[in-house]
Amino acid sequence: MTINNELFTRPPLDFEIPNDGVTDVDRPGDAKQWKVLEYELASFVCEGEYEHGLERILDSYLRHRSSTTQPAVWVSGFYGSGKSHLVRVLQHLWADTTLPTGASARGLVNLTQGTRDQLAELTTLGKRDGFAPWSAAGALDRSGDTLNSVFLAIVLGAAGLPTRVEPAQVALWLASKGDLDAVRAQVEASGADFIEELSEYNLSTRLADAILAVDPSFAANGADVRKALRSQFPPEARALSTDETVALSRKVLQHVGGGVIPPTLIVLDEVQEYISGESGRAGEVRELVESVRNSFDGRVLLVATGQQELTADATLQKIQDRFTVKVILKIQDVDAVVRRVLLNKEPAQRSTLESALAGVAGEISRQLVGSKIQHTAQDDADLVEDYPVLPSRRRFWESVLRQADAGRAGQLRSQLRIVHDANRLVANKPVGTAVGADYLYSAKHEDLNGAGLLLKETQRLIHDQGQKEPLRGRVLGREAAPSAPDRG
Repeated sequence: MTINNELFTRPPLDFEIPNDGVTDVDRPGDAKQWKVLEYELASFVCEGEYEHGLERILDSYLRHRSSTTQPAVWVSGFYGSGKSHLVRVLQHLWADTTLPTGASARGLVNLTQGTRDQLAELTTLGKRDGFAPWSAAGALDRSGDTLNSVFLAIVLGAAGLPTRVEPAQVALWLASKGDLDAVRAQVEASGADFIEELSEYNLSTRLADAILAVDPSFAANGADVRKALRSQFPPEARALSTDETVALSRKVLQHVGGGVIPPTLIVLDEVQEYISGESGRAGEVRELVESVRNSFDGRVLLVATGQQELTADATLQKIQDRFTVKVILKIQDVDAVVRRVLLNKEPAQRSTLESALAGVAGEISRQLVGSKIQHTAQDDADLVEDYPVLPSRRRFWESVLRQADAGRAGQLRSQLRIVHDANRLVANKPVGTAVGADYLYSAKHEDLNGAGLLLKETQRLIHDQGQKEPLRGRVLGREAAPSAPDRG
């Protein structure tokens, strides 16, 4: 007897989704985060707008590499459509990040030949300038920091420097003297963390002692070193202008590029969330993007993300002329990811599944007859691809998620988690055992209650009835879901 688990190229019982379907755009800091990145790279589906988006972004950069202006990119798509996943993969493909396992980003991602050729050309550009392509990425937030300070924190952190401006300037000063590596070695030899000591440069005795050890002529003693640093780099933080932000970014990029600016990608995730309808913030974004586009001789590409297209409202329209390259993710792209990552079937097992489904084709076609999500002719072509979730049930789930997630139907993170857990639920069952439509209730009933779409009394009734008669509880769970299919 063949069980469902044996149908898949990646059996659902053999793995978990390490990032729970949620991508954070940053650099891994520990072994667990590196493992998540490896999964995200290996599971990236280079199809549809994900494929076209990568190609469009790379093509635009390469064509404008010798221009004075490098067009910026806006990646949009509904909440959870995979925007962060796309730009995070781009970030690591750009720099061809080497993972602790020794694997490279470009080796892990299944790319089209066209995209590989573009990345190879990008690498050639870097070699011509003497340094490999380099990338930085992070999400904007509304913590109270200025846009310029958040932007610099992203760039500084990616360069291995303190994310605060003042200590980063100390590090860049040491680098300009040719002393940075030697001072770092001295600090670390004392058992201290170099970045932490730099962050307290005006107080750190270890940093002062290290500077004296490398350059005894700099000052008479450690106290004088700290005094000189405080004088040259006042520790009181101040807001930087856009021109100062760009000037400091130039120093950072020249630092990582050994004196030249390498082919550079800077990703700003969640820009629309940062703006949040405020004209003032839109103006800040507009000014920064314009300066970055025009200040680095075509060497720096800026990519930003948001849920909506730039024509969606008056506030976003204020920045649309700064982002001339557009990538728009759609629901079809999410379906492709779910099918490729979680539902892909072993070729040798497809005939077994096709036979099992053919034996119940009549029953499947009669399900939900007369409803808005009834079986269609196209479903016949999708049965094997979607199994063990029947196409009509997928549509039902999307209808419920549209309500539960405030209009963000089909979001990638919900789809990945729910479909994976549903697969595992029936993995040990014989082929032909599909996932029941009521599974969504068990997975989401707490969310539905929290969103005010399911009364606590109804939850309790379904639970109590299910304890007495499981089938009755399942039927009630399916019927309790909001926006249940219209039967007529």
